[in-house]
Amino acid sequence: APDLPGFGKTPSPKKPWEIGDYTDFFSKFIEKLSLGKIILLGHSFGGRIAIRFASLYPERLEFLILCSSAGIKLPATLTQKIIYIVARTGNFILTPKLLKRLKDWARNTFYTLIRQRDYKRVKGTMRETFKKVIPRDLSSDLPKIKTETLIIWGARDKTVPIKAAYIIKEKVPNSTLIMMPGIAHTPHLEAPEKLTAVILDFIRTEK
Repeated sequence: APDLPGFGKTPSPKKPWEIGDYTDFFSKFIEKLSLGKIILLGHSFGGRIAIRFASLYPERLEFLILCSSAGIKLPATLTQKIIYIVARTGNFILTPKLLKRLKDWARNTFYTLIRQRDYKRVKGTMRETFKKVIPRDLSSDLPKIKTETLIIWGARDKTVPIKAAYIIKEKVPNSTLIMMPGIAHTPHLEAPEKLTAVILDFIRTEK
């Protein structure tokens, strides 16, 4: 399990990263360990990296597992659209100082509404990194994934809506979707034994 820059004990990048930078980091990680073909599991933010990696390097994967994966841009809700309008209106009526406060408020409120609370907790380079990565829609990468894929989702996930799971299932050609009843966004914390059983059953069946 790679310790991604800016997430664990690995220092944040010196400049804001995009999804491609994280994908390159992971590629070098598995090369350094000489892992050969791997079973790749990506959860939430890590799912973004897994999607991009699988679309670029199918020959390096045996199976792909996406667990409550981020990366699919869903249509904005009415509330989110109103936040956008308020922020844009401020460009015409507020002084630069007040405008900055409004923009900061609008951005923080928007990311809270789309359940990206991590954005509010990070600062500096990582905040700029989130601004680059979170809005990125990886839907166009999904049809390029040729690896057999298991999609696991908590039926009560409100951080990444279930609709995203169905989009991934529809667009990834050789994929299986399993819903976990009563589970939210973190199956590995809420029901690790059940998650492990689902994964092992998939691997044993497909092998």
